[in-house]
Amino acid sequence: MAAGVNVDGFNFYYRVFHNDNRTKPLPDRYKWLDIVKMARMLLPREEITKVGYFTVPINRKRSEDQADRQRAYLLALESLPEVEIVLGEFRRVNHMGTLKQNGTGERERFWHWEE
Repeated sequence: MAAGVNVDGFNFYYRVFHNDNRTKPLPDRYKWLDIVKMARMLLPREEITKVGYFTVPINRKRSEDQADRQRAYLLALESLPEVEIVLGEFRRVNHMGTLKQNGTGERERFWHWEE
């Protein structure tokens, strides 16, 4: 059966490489993961026909090195015919909730960035 797989790039990256529960860091070579191959390994009975990779471009003002590395990875992914890269953007979102920093347990309005 044909199947499509969607990957949330930021959540995948941070869960794999910035996981506080990991006892040893992964080698950098894993950052060049072939996501089509991964999908085929995870779903061996399916015919993987499409992999959507959803991400937000890293702001060059924040880190030129990170932006360059992300762009190199995206170019590598684009070379795989099954992969479609979908670029989003960050937006500032206001929320009502409990902030950990204040320690009072009271709800207050705060904002953060979302994809």
